[in-house]
Amino acid sequence: ETGPIEFAAQSIAPDKASLSPQAKAKAVRELFQIIVKADSATAQMEFVKQIAAELDINPSAVSQDFSRFSRGQASPRQAAKPPADVQNEPSARKSVHTVERDLLGLCLNEEGIGNQIAHIISETWIDTRSPEGELLNLVLNDFLHDMWNGPDSLNDQLENAELKNLAVDLIFKKPEYDNPARLANEAIRRLVAKFVDQKNKKIRLEIARKQAEQDATFLSSFDEIVKIDDLLKDLPQVKEPIT
Repeated sequence: ETGPIEFAAQSIAPDKASLSPQAKAKAVRELFQIIVKADSATAQMEFVKQIAAELDINPSAVSQDFSRFSRGQASPRQAAKPPADVQNEPSARKSVHTVERDLLGLCLNEEGIGNQIAHIISETWIDTRSPEGELLNLVLNDFLHDMWNGPDSLNDQLENAELKNLAVDLIFKKPEYDNPARLANEAIRRLVAKFVDQKNKKIRLEIARKQAEQDATFLSSFDEIVKIDDLLKDLPQVKEPIT
């Protein structure tokens, strides 16, 4: 099973063997930016050792570099404000908590749960306009076609840096799931409820438009509402995988 540091290193530096010293230093710094978010100093130092092993660097040198890096993070200097007439670079998109993100985290970290989710969820229920929805759709598609080989599957498919960072973040910050099957079922219900609500609003607007135009075909749209509402009834349930 691929660990979070191994996955992150593969995403940041796929061809580790041919890295120049400058490229290796850059990769180390990017990994530092990830592990500095770890909950404890003990966890951070364990990740430092893994970084050294992944990139074939002297562990003591990496440890010293991380100490300097973390001190700089603890007391950052106040950045000077740019002149008013200088346009700032667009800021990175902030992490958004969505039901797609919850399901994606489960799929990335709980393979037995992810495979079941893939056979329950319809692609049409997912909001693929968000990075979380886009990546969830890709992961579920791999499960459905027996192409999922853990997070390693993503390294060969993802070219978008935002999607790579999202995957690394969810794997690195893997929560301790007390009952992943229950969480999956709750998330699936929330996903379907969101889809049903959005679809119903769209249909009702269409009904209102047709009524205003005295279009008698609006009556058939009520049948569509009933069918959409039925999605929430008797949803298949994710079961705790047998270990």
